[in-house]
Amino acid sequence: MWRHTTAPTGLAAKSELRAAFSNKGRMGTYNNDIPIWVVTAPWTGLLGAAEALHNEEVF
Repeated sequence: MWRHTTAPTGLAAKSELRAAFSNKGRMGTYNNDIPIWVVTAPWTGLLGAAEALHNEEVF
């Protein structure tokens, strides 16, 4: 189940990535509203590539 939130939660909230992503001067406020997703599923890239091979719009 996907949960969408603009407030950083969990691992992304504690990471240096969140702070670096938000600390962009005048764009910081804009970047704060962009969610960061931490992908923990194995083989995510390969699954996406396999799906793309079956999608006519990719080629």
